[in-house]
Amino acid sequence: MLKKLVICALAVSHLGCSDRLADMQKACEGTWQLESRTLADGNTLRPPQVQGTIHWEPIDSRKAHVSVTMVRNEGDNQIMDHSLSTYEISTSAITRKRHALVQRGYRERVGSPLSHYVRGKTEKGKASFEAEEVTFFHAAKGQTGVEKGGDEGFRQVYSGDVMTASYSDGFTDTWRRVQ
Repeated sequence: MLKKLVICALAVSHLGCSDRLADMQKACEGTWQLESRTLADGNTLRPPQVQGTIHWEPIDSRKAHVSVTMVRNEGDNQIMDHSLSTYEISTSAITRKRHALVQRGYRERVGSPLSHYVRGKTEKGKASFEAEEVTFFHAAKGQTGVEKGGDEGFRQVYSGDVMTASYSDGFTDTWRRVQ
């Protein structure tokens, strides 16, 4: 009898976690368009100065394919980055496995052909889900993150149809779900 109770308790806790992960996926899934970028000095950039699209497509309750395309206009130069990643989430952590990165004009490569990287890169971070709001945090390179008292890095907060992405180097992007 005790064995059956333990099995039932584990099954119920697993279902609760699965529902929570499904809710996290629903909060993030879809196509997001960049509305604005607020710089550290308070200036705000809007399309066409800066443009972006994120597409979050769930694979299952824990994993999603995520593609990000960013385009910035700086004077006569257009700078483009495009990445393809798989995200794996839990109720307390996120892992991003980048599979490809394509860049054009990045790091002063204006006039050179596209740069592309197919070697994988994995980054781990923290995740939380409270009151229908999903937060992901990745510590800055070389930082250990919030557990050591630092807040340097990259934070995404998905709340309804708005997502804000804040970077410790001073700018914040505001995204809106369009699909």
